[in-house]
Amino acid sequence: MPKQQDSPKRYTRDEIMAMARHEYARQLSLYTKAQLTKYSANKPSVTKTPSNTATTPSARIVC
Repeated sequence: MPKQQDSPKRYTRDEIMAMARHEYARQLSLYTKAQLTKYSANKPSVTKTPSNTATTPSARIVC
C-alpha cells in the first residue's frame, strides 16, 4: 500500500492578507522602536522655557 504524503496547508486569500498585515505591523513596530532608540540616544535632554510668554505664538480660531 503506498504511503500517503501530507500536502502543505493551503491558505485562503483572507488568511494570507491577515498574515501579511500582521507581519507588516510587526516589522513597522521594530523599525519605529529602533528609530526612537537611535534618536533619543543622540538627542541631548535640554528643555527651553520661553523667557517671555507674551511673545509665544498661540492658536486663534478665525470664522
